[in-house]
Amino acid sequence: MKRFLSLLLVSLLFSGAARADFTQATVNRSTVPFGQSFMLTVETDVSNPQKPDFGVLEKDFNIYSQGYVSNVSFINGQQTSTSGWQLILMPKQKGSFTIPAFDINGASSQPITINVTESGGTADDGNAAPTYRMSARISNNAPYVQQEVIYKVSLFDGGGLQGSEPTFTTSRDWVIRSLGEPEVRPMVVNGKKSREIVFSYALFPQRSGRLEIPQAHFEGFYLTKNKRSIDPFERLFGDDIRSALLGDTDFFAARNPVRLSTEPVSVEVKPIPAQNNGHWWLPAKDVVLAQQWEPQNPKFKVGEAVNRTVYIKADGVLDNQLPDLKFAAIKGLKQYPEKPESEMKAENGSVVSIAKISNVYIPTAAGKMTIPAAEVDWFNVNSGKYEKASLPAMEIEVEPSAPGQIMPSETPAAAPDANEIKSDTPEERSKNIKNIVQDTKALIGGEAATTGFTNTEIVILLLGAFGFGILISYMLMKPSGSKEHEDIRDYRRQLVKAAQAKDLRTLRDAILGWCRQKYGAAKVSSFNDVNKLVKDKSFAEELDKLTAALYADNGSEWDAGAFLKSFEKIDKKKINQKSEAKLLPDLYK
Repeated sequence: MKRFLSLLLVSLLFSGAARADFTQATVNRSTVPFGQSFMLTVETDVSNPQKPDFGVLEKDFNIYSQGYVSNVSFINGQQTSTSGWQLILMPKQKGSFTIPAFDINGASSQPITINVTESGGTADDGNAAPTYRMSARISNNAPYVQQEVIYKVSLFDGGGLQGSEPTFTTSRDWVIRSLGEPEVRPMVVNGKKSREIVFSYALFPQRSGRLEIPQAHFEGFYLTKNKRSIDPFERLFGDDIRSALLGDTDFFAARNPVRLSTEPVSVEVKPIPAQNNGHWWLPAKDVVLAQQWEPQNPKFKVGEAVNRTVYIKADGVLDNQLPDLKFAAIKGLKQYPEKPESEMKAENGSVVSIAKISNVYIPTAAGKMTIPAAEVDWFNVNSGKYEKASLPAMEIEVEPSAPGQIMPSETPAAAPDANEIKSDTPEERSKNIKNIVQDTKALIGGEAATTGFTNTEIVILLLGAFGFGILISYMLMKPSGSKEHEDIRDYRRQLVKAAQAKDLRTLRDAILGWCRQKYGAAKVSSFNDVNKLVKDKSFAEELDKLTAALYADNGSEWDAGAFLKSFEKIDKKKINQKSEAKLLPDLYK
């Protein structure tokens, strides 16, 4: 028994140390275009072989993937088996490189030479993979600093290339903006269909001197059928049945990486010309100024607002390169410029930026005035000359206000103390109702007896008090929460809430509604109309401040307390309907 176990052990040891009959290394192509991958297969006839050291490949190649494979076949009743590894490799640079021999159980493979050619080159074997390459071209080799440079990246697809848009090496010296969707151009190369995919970018150098344009990089892949994979559907049913069951699936395909880059390109960036003399630098292809008035054909009248919107459109510049347009001060004409808005878009293969600046004019005096010309200086990169975009000066005639109108003040009045504000809260309303009930009870109870009323008069008073009591009960039972129709009709409450919340646009509408309701006037469409009816200088000054806050970027600085104090004062005034001012002057006097 001991002898048998010894023989068995020796047999197992001998079997485990069996020498391999062969070790073989092969590649699917020996000439590889730079940026593309190839497959290395290392096989042996030893079962469960020890993995070779593939780290020696990392000097010249990137290893994208590696996997173990095993195959068993029967030929004339004889079983043969092989096992090994498949690796996807990509050369790190162009040139000629050697894949070394690999030794497995005493049997060595032969070294393999790999030739790495330019991107887009062809392989030398009959089973060559599609070819891919990447190139780029620029519109200007000597731009000015911050001048737009058009950079077009072409990706040549020999077939089946997949991936995303190219990326750029990070650089502080350049601002890069995409110019939209790529252009796809079908091509035929060596009798085979291919395509050119062109990506367009706008590049803006941020300093002068010799600068290198950031390289564009593409990482993608193409699919090939993996010959080592087992496709049971194809074996059992054929390609047509497999497609019907699985559709156009890539489940049994191998993914082959593709990595491409543009060649480095340097440009000489020119500095800002000395003639610029420290002014705003705007290198553009074209600059245009336009304006829009609201109303379209404005008529200027003291105390009434007119809105003007000015547009700056520049071709070939970023939105942050646009200058700030200043409006010159005009005596007798108050101005409230809003914060500029800008946008940037691709148009006709270039970056186009547009700035929008709105300004509200409110005349404070009648007579002839001149709105100065608006001008923007810019440098024409096509002609190399300085130019000026402008809107001409505008002569206006300001009409006087209607009789009795209070003029907007040039100097804002001091703000009153906000602590003195009172609001009509549900608690105060309930308290007022209780006071009315107490006064009614006193009138009916004891004090009425001393007034000398007759019995008939007392009965009439009691009946009136009874009806009034029903009204009070209804008011007490009414929910304190505001309803939607209440909010619409109770302009005073809306006004107070909007002022406290500094919701200036809602406040403006509530003031106009309050004025129409209080004074019974149908036409109240502006603060000027409100001033005609209210006739209070202090409130007119508060409306003037509110107008400034509405049209300027300083709404948070507006004093709600001062406004509400002035409003409480004029809201308590009684109206003499007979002597009420009219919004439209009499036709005859």
